[in-house]
Amino acid sequence: MQEAVHKKEETDWRYRVFDSLSYPTLILKPDYTIVSANRKFLELFDRRLEDLKGMRCHNFFYDADTPCDFGNCPLVRVLRTRQGQTLPWKKGNRWEDRVFSPILDDNGDVAYVIESIRDVTRVKQLESELSDIKEMISRVVHSSASAIVAAD
Repeated sequence: MQEAVHKKEETDWRYRVFDSLSYPTLILKPDYTIVSANRKFLELFDRRLEDLKGMRCHNFFYDADTPCDFGNCPLVRVLRTRQGQTLPWKKGNRWEDRVFSPILDDNGDVAYVIESIRDVTRVKQLESELSDIKEMISRVVHSSASAIVAAD
């Protein structure tokens, strides 16, 4: 009895940690089946967990009956390499990093894959602004007829 209570407390604790993650996150099986989604994911996509459980990721994200192109699918790469993968994703004016992380079983095989969605739109905007500034400085330096002196 006490062991059952302890297991339930541990399960509840793990679920609370998963649900409190600040990034929208899915748990997937190696066969692409959605096992769970945290609160942020459900809010972002305006879905209920009951609607997602059992769906395959390609059904949900791409409305496709078959898995993604095997060469480009980060989930396939995670299964093959047992290492995390990141997929940059542009969705309208928004940029996301889709981060895939393996959960290994006792034999070192991938039992589940965590997929987190991170909004990196602001980072991409700043990178673009930095690139524009570097280009402008380069044009000024190259078009300067006289020497440019920098003093401290």
